[in-house]
This record gives sequence, C-alpha cells and structure tokens, in this order.
Amino acid sequence: MVTFFFLSILLFIPITGDDWYNYAIGKQGITISIQNTILMYLTWEGRIISRILIYLLTYHRIFYSILTSVLITFFCYTTANFFKTK
Repeated sequence: MVTFFFLSILLFIPITGDDWYNYAIGKQGITISIQNTILMYLTWEGRIISRILIYLLTYHRIFYSILTSVLITFFCYTTANFFKTK
C-alpha cells in the first residue's frame, strides 16, 4: 500500500529543472545516451552507470516511477526494522 502511495505521487510530479535536458537525451535512444554519457564522463562528471540510467529513466517515466516507489518503500521498511522496538 505504501508503494502505491509513492507511485501515485511520483506519477503526478512534472519534469523540472535539468531533467528536461535528460529527457531530451533519453528520447533520442540508447546510442545517443551512451555517447552523451561518455562525453559527460570525459568533461564534467565521473558517473557512468547512473548517468545512463538518468537519461533512460527520465524519458521512460513509468519505469522511473515504479522503480523509485519500490526503492523508497524498501528503504522505509529496512529503516523501520533496523532498530529493535521495546
């Protein structure tokens, strides 16, 4: 139920900030995403896998929403069960 709560929130959040650029790159396909990732790696940042995921998941919004809601729920569950209750 918590997963569906976060999923419903994530589906209604619009694309903002620099995600517009990530969306435009992801829209052009996997080849352009990989080329732009290599360019970004060589010039601005040291991330490879996360940059490819950002490009692809920003364009494929439903996959991003499902993955993020599952990860948030998993984080909340593990955090709640990490500490022993009295």
